[in-house]
Amino acid sequence: MRKANMFRKYIIICLVLMTICLCAGAKINCKCWKDFEVTSNAFGNIYCQDKKLRTFGCNEEEPPKCECTHKGLKVVIDLGESNCQSVDPSSGSWCNNRQDWVNYFMKHPEYLMLD
Repeated sequence: MRKANMFRKYIIICLVLMTICLCAGAKINCKCWKDFEVTSNAFGNIYCQDKKLRTFGCNEEEPPKCECTHKGLKVVIDLGESNCQSVDPSSGSWCNNRQDWVNYFMKHPEYLMLD
């Protein structure tokens, strides 16, 4: 009986150590964009997050940055913005580098939001 209890404890310890090693390995393999850090939640999910708490999966391709023109000046919108509405609502919704976005959404249709 005593050997059986020791064996159970040994198996449990091994499983816990394996889980810790697997999680550490997943964090090492997670590549994030500039200004994003590898983080995980209480369930062990690993992802990239920035200071504004925006999250993206590990190893995802970085989208293009939206380039707009406002009062004759070139303005580059924060990562995640895909139109110029926040800069000048009267200028139209497309970024100046629209083709970059079209190409990105063709490769990643899951990120395309339809009006």
